Amino acid sequence: METRRRARKRMRLEHGRMLETEDRLSNLPQHLVEEIISRLPSRSIAWMSTLYKKWAYLLESFPGLFFDEEEFEYKSDRQNDVRLHQFVSKYMSRQTPILIQEIRIGTTPFRRTKFNHQVGLCMKLVDLSRIRVLDLKFRLNQLLTGCHCYAIPGAVFSQGAQLTILELEGCRLENIDAVNVPLLKTVSMTCVHISDETLFKLVAMSCNLESLELQHCYELRSFRIASSSLERLGVSNCRHMETFYLDCPHLWYLKCKGREVHEVGRDQEISYLWTSSCVLRDVEFTCVDLGAEMLDHIFSSSTHVKSLTMRSCKVEGGLKALPQDLKHLQLDNTYVPELLGLSTVESFSYGRHSQPSLVYPFNCLTLYGAIVRFVQLKSLTLQEDLPSSDKSLESILEFCDELHSLYLICCRNLRYPRIISSTLKILSVKSSKHVQLECEIEAPNLLSFEFEGRQIQFSRVVVSHELRAKLQFEEFFWSYDLMFSNRVQYVRMFNEARLLMLSNKFAKCELTPAQAAVPSWNCCGQMKVSASFQIMDCKRFLSELLCLPFYPTTLFLDIKLVGAPISDDSSTFFELKFYGHCQQGTMQQGEGHDCIRDHVYAVSVQIREGPFLALELSKFLLHKAMHLMKLKVHVSYQLPAEIRPALISRVTAMKQLCKDVKLSCARV
Repeated sequence: METRRRARKRMRLEHGRMLETEDRLSNLPQHLVEEIISRLPSRSIAWMSTLYKKWAYLLESFPGLFFDEEEFEYKSDRQNDVRLHQFVSKYMSRQTPILIQEIRIGTTPFRRTKFNHQVGLCMKLVDLSRIRVLDLKFRLNQLLTGCHCYAIPGAVFSQGAQLTILELEGCRLENIDAVNVPLLKTVSMTCVHISDETLFKLVAMSCNLESLELQHCYELRSFRIASSSLERLGVSNCRHMETFYLDCPHLWYLKCKGREVHEVGRDQEISYLWTSSCVLRDVEFTCVDLGAEMLDHIFSSSTHVKSLTMRSCKVEGGLKALPQDLKHLQLDNTYVPELLGLSTVESFSYGRHSQPSLVYPFNCLTLYGAIVRFVQLKSLTLQEDLPSSDKSLESILEFCDELHSLYLICCRNLRYPRIISSTLKILSVKSSKHVQLECEIEAPNLLSFEFEGRQIQFSRVVVSHELRAKLQFEEFFWSYDLMFSNRVQYVRMFNEARLLMLSNKFAKCELTPAQAAVPSWNCCGQMKVSASFQIMDCKRFLSELLCLPFYPTTLFLDIKLVGAPISDDSSTFFELKFYGHCQQGTMQQGEGHDCIRDHVYAVSVQIREGPFLALELSKFLLHKAMHLMKLKVHVSYQLPAEIRPALISRVTAMKQLCKDVKLSCARV
């Protein structure tokens, strides 16, 4: 025993010496260590600097101050304030002010008075002329008045010669006396108390400003922006804004969002004034009233708009003078009396939701009449409570000669859609929960289609030989991946689809991704299906399974069926595998049953529990035995006495029809 203890002690000592000699962490390259700590808060960096002697320089040399109040959550508020105060004081006393280039601070307003003091201490101790990134987030401060919020010191703008990114939330920005931010490119303000004059002065004096985003800035009323460098502008939920004045010749992205639906019953009325031309390419309006004259003035100033999105907007007078280069048009819950002059649109999306405050009357004929005039339309999306019909969809597909993508999302009025298009390549159909669809697809060039819903049936399918598809049935948790290969030109999804649809009626099933080609009378393909079913009615399911024909084609089928309990103390499970092989050169299209003799089919069945299922399955195999060259059946349970004679007689009959029959049972 003593020798073993000594040996273990010696091994522990040697292992400790190896760890000391192999100090991998302290030997990491400096650039790798700096990359790691650049993604950590300052408190973690301070902790890391005490681990190894070689890392003692981290806290003093790292050019950033990152901390969040949530890191200092303890049992009492007093402990929080004391620990936060100690950390900030020690950090700022050790940190060389000239090295700090990035400040990111986040807090909540519950202890805003004391925390504002700590933030103010940081802002006083750092050298503001070296700051490049300033991110101050006082969360939940949108409920506070301006006098209770932290005031950004004016020295940030007067001494911010290196400032490039400014992100503020829940604070106030008072009148700025002097602005010296020549490198400022990005400004983001959320719930910031700022006046119109202060914002105008800040933007005008930022000669390199490229992006400006304002959210919930409630003190803005007369929005005026004049900048020769601004490229992106976003204004959201500024509820008191009435005037929108822009003078930005290089502006290419504009986003304007009015009041939220829960805040006010009607949309926000804003007047837009433009004084110079711009290069707008992407425009997005949400919950805003737009007049015809206003839109004409906007798009007459910019003739390069390629994308227009309007959500929950009212367009009085219609869209008549849209730019000639418009390619993408999206209208959601938007009332548009007329759609004229839109022949250049390549992507169109329209949807209408069932919310009473957002639904506007819409003329269905006007919509489809406009879509038909989209001679260059390549992508079409129709969704929600759209007053669509089967005939309208057929007319759209008939007139849109270049359409290659079609998305139908919860169109309740669609019942029997006939999707016939020679150019369609992508198809996606999502039905609502209480709608049953019966689709007919004829798209020879279709490469991808996706269906999702509770009940979807296919009466006829003509697809490409490289088709990839995904079917997802929510009611029975059905997810089915399908791939067509070889020369599939005309496919009746009846052969294998009937088997799968039967499981949809009598079972809950989950299908794993697989590759398949549907066998039919005039095609030569390959099929491989992997499925897992939970049969609810075994007898009816197998009786329907007997009606499935074996067509002359290469067939790989692997199905696992888990049956429902026949009694309280028994369950049913069997694994069914079909293997088919088509001899090369003997398969000719259209030969039908004459070439069955050239095919070799093999079936492997494994049955565990469930005597009734074994008997019914043997009946099915006997019916198909004339096409089989090899049969293997394994029953892994003891057969009841009343089942043995019938099963043995059927296996004997199978041996007369099939050359190779093997039956193995656990106890027969």
